[in-house]
Amino acid sequence: MIEKNIFSKITRNLLFYCMFYYVAHGIYFLGITNWSLYRSYNYEQDSCQIMFHGSECFFLYLVGVFLRIILLFSQSVITVERLIITIFPNSDLINSATLNMMSIIMSVITTSMIRPSTSSQFNSPNCFQQMFIGMKTIRSLIGIMIGFDVFCFPVNFIMMIRHRRQFLGIEDTHEYDLKSRYTCKTKLYSSIIVSFISFIQTLLYTIYIIAQCLSLVLYTNDDGMFYGNDVDMWFYTFPLAGLALPATIIVSYAGMTIRKNNKIGVMKVNNYTSQDAYFKNLNSQWNRSARQSIA
Repeated sequence: MIEKNIFSKITRNLLFYCMFYYVAHGIYFLGITNWSLYRSYNYEQDSCQIMFHGSECFFLYLVGVFLRIILLFSQSVITVERLIITIFPNSDLINSATLNMMSIIMSVITTSMIRPSTSSQFNSPNCFQQMFIGMKTIRSLIGIMIGFDVFCFPVNFIMMIRHRRQFLGIEDTHEYDLKSRYTCKTKLYSSIIVSFISFIQTLLYTIYIIAQCLSLVLYTNDDGMFYGNDVDMWFYTFPLAGLALPATIIVSYAGMTIRKNNKIGVMKVNNYTSQDAYFKNLNSQWNRSARQSIA
């Protein structure tokens, strides 16, 4: 991303921030799951020791909630940045550091608003999921994710289609030289890539939202206790969304490079063909003129 300069500086910085948060989330999630695995192996003869008490998991649980929220806000910031660039192409009011700081502040405020007032009184199989009566924090998190989906999903889809149409429109024109056409297409490609990344990640979040809502309905008893933690873990798509970010960038850039090389090859072949035809025509006219002068 740095060497090839595919994206603008602001977009590149926002993507780096988003990648950093995904890495932090991945380290956190890996540590939590491995800790649970260690407990299950080390205390396999004592099921009570395998379970985690609410008091020992409270801080780690809040960290997990914060990381999920900041991932949503950082992705929303990228969508907002692309929307502003699309509407106001020459705007210089956007600053990546400011947008990132705003997402951090909003994440801290939101986490403090939806956090449980105290640790859970019940045991749980891991510190990532805690059992509370009514599951207020999880329900609030689902509401935030639904709001994220409602905003980001249609916006990224519309921008992706719009940039694609612009790309096809420029591809059909012939008034540019190779360098200017490639520069313009690179900008459109970067817009398509960012919109496509946000679209894929939003789609993955939607899968988790649907699974979470269904599990809350199916695995909550009459006392408000939720027993579907294991089911939720099967549909936890945040790690997949993290992998989708660099994977989409790499695949998209590889496709752009292949397309550019193929286009250059076609232009070279056409150029050589036209030059060959030109010199053959010139030779034919020269010979015809020579025969007429001899006659």
